[in-house]
Amino acid sequence: MARKSLELGDLLADGSADALNEVPPARKSLELGDLLADGSADALNEVPPDTAMLRIAWCDNANLIRAKSLCINAKSTPASEAFVSISEVMQALPVMYDIAAEETGLSHIGEVHLTADLSSIVPLPYAPGQSRAMGDMLKDGVPWACCPRSFLKRMIARAKEMRLAVKGAFENEFYLLKSVPGEVEPVDNTTFASTHAMDISADVIEDIIQTLTAQGITAEQYYPSRGQASTRSRSGTPRHFKRVTSK
Repeated sequence: MARKSLELGDLLADGSADALNEVPPARKSLELGDLLADGSADALNEVPPDTAMLRIAWCDNANLIRAKSLCINAKSTPASEAFVSISEVMQALPVMYDIAAEETGLSHIGEVHLTADLSSIVPLPYAPGQSRAMGDMLKDGVPWACCPRSFLKRMIARAKEMRLAVKGAFENEFYLLKSVPGEVEPVDNTTFASTHAMDISADVIEDIIQTLTAQGITAEQYYPSRGQASTRSRSGTPRHFKRVTSK
């Protein structure tokens, strides 16, 4: 006999087995409450030398996450040199294609420095040797008017002046598909919030959660959902932010 299973006779008088006071913690991740008052974590003076490539990311006006990589290759890279250049027109691209929206006044030639905020640097567990940091858009050494992150910082400061702290959370939905000859199909065809669906996808979901946790993102909830035409989808909710930051 490999193990002893729980028998109904083992239950307590109230119908439960010996109860735990809390769910055993698997790991500790970075909480936004650990950030400094200005919304940043402890800043680094230079890019960690074990970083081969640093992805400097930004969220554009179409709500797409884009990035350009800076090759470090074990050389000393101070924070002042951790930047890449992008053109102004990058903030005029729509969500459908890489052609600038008309009449934005943003040029293909004007240069903006996308400067890494090293307080946000995170090693990427799925890409060994690579890290990612959020970037601030600077033009002529000052925050550019079209920098969404600088706008967020200003709004955080205004909220603080009014003694407001904003909490936020979001729900990500995604599809899990598998390859079959000539096409792809849903990994299962079960009902909403099915425990069987959780069993089928347990390994990949655990990999996703561990990868998020390694990047300082704590998953709060997860359940199998349903998408268009009954296609299987998954929903996940990270822990709400103790306060909204520009990180």
